[in-house]
Amino acid sequence: MRTNVLNVFIRVLILVGISVVLSPSDKISAQMTEEQKNIKRLVELTRVDLIVKDITMETIKKLEFSFPQVSPDVIREFINRVDTDKAVEDILVPIYERYFSPSEIEELLRFYESPVGKKMMTVRPQIMQEAIGAVQQWGHSQAKEFIRQLDDQK
Repeated sequence: MRTNVLNVFIRVLILVGISVVLSPSDKISAQMTEEQKNIKRLVELTRVDLIVKDITMETIKKLEFSFPQVSPDVIREFINRVDTDKAVEDILVPIYERYFSPSEIEELLRFYESPVGKKMMTVRPQIMQEAIGAVQQWGHSQAKEFIRQLDDQK
């Protein structure tokens, strides 16, 4: 019993900590350099920010299962406080800064703002879906070939 109360207390502290870390911060956005603002725009153009939002929301939904004793209202309130824009700024912008120079970011922006770049973003989900299906089918054929070779060795 005592262990359960302690576990719940620790989990609540973690929740509170996450909500503080992910709470809105206008100061950070105001302090972004032009390069960082360009990176944030690139992340939005390439819809990577939506992936961050999806992962964040999926993680939070899992909390509902981890904390069945917590009221759904408390979970909803927590979800409303999560600031994925800040997560993009704090997590993704530094990663992009490590891999791309400011001029490369500008080139990427020009591409994704061009008609071809916009088309790429429009058809990318279909390309990925088709590619996944094709790779799975290819993988199955490779597995069948491997099994055939094993049978031939017997």
